[in-house]
Amino acid sequence: MSDASPPRGSLYLVPVALGEHTPWAHFLPAQAQAITAGLRHFVVETARAARAHLKQLDYPHPLRETDIRELPAEAADAALDALLAPALAGADLGLLSDAG
Repeated sequence: MSDASPPRGSLYLVPVALGEHTPWAHFLPAQAQAITAGLRHFVVETARAARAHLKQLDYPHPLRETDIRELPAEAADAALDALLAPALAGADLGLLSDAG
């Protein structure tokens, strides 16, 4: 019997522009843009702001089909487990903050 746990996904901290007119290329390197484009699961402060940031990045996936979960102001352990469930199941996860 093996005690090996399933592979876990990575948590990526995705920076966002603080100004509306800041081009992504000025603060997000091409490799980080490529990683973000490959993510299908996000934990965010505000879903609306996160969708706007992803659109600015020319996110290639339909936003309706993208798993965007809002981080509650005061999260209990069970809520945090649910937010991290995709990463615990092996999928990569992006974290976007409204504060940059």
